[in-house]
Amino acid sequence: MSTSTLNRLIFPTILVLTLSVTGPRNLTAQDNDLPGELLLPARSNAKVALPARAVGRLARLVEVNRQALEHARIIVDFFDGRRMVAIRDRTEEPGDGDFVWVGRIEGEPLSRVSIASRNGTLAGVIDRPTSQGNELLEIHPVAPGIGVLFRVDEA
Repeated sequence: MSTSTLNRLIFPTILVLTLSVTGPRNLTAQDNDLPGELLLPARSNAKVALPARAVGRLARLVEVNRQALEHARIIVDFFDGRRMVAIRDRTEEPGDGDFVWVGRIEGEPLSRVSIASRNGTLAGVIDRPTSQGNELLEIHPVAPGIGVLFRVDEA
């Protein structure tokens, strides 16, 4: 048997055995260096007053990864360990470097994700219907590159 034939047989076998032992790779909180990771843990311990509409403990400081918005797919971390993929539908560029990234959560056609940049400051809204009503998250800028992600109390 030739070396190339042997390699064609051995490599797929090793790959299958590796995947059967380790399983498929799931996204974890340690995957912050993925190209489409939108929100990273903030490296700041600054105390920030929460907006009046924020739901109790469902708020945290985040570093907004501006480069993620160059991708058609971004990963968004929610509060309970859920990580969802948002898919870009379009980008609007009114000028002067300002832009709006508009999309939806993958598999949720009624959801919407809008991230806007004006004068280098990012803010955003993630809105998705749920069986209990609606889940609305906002990203408010608090310092250069830093925002507060919070769930909005719609009551």
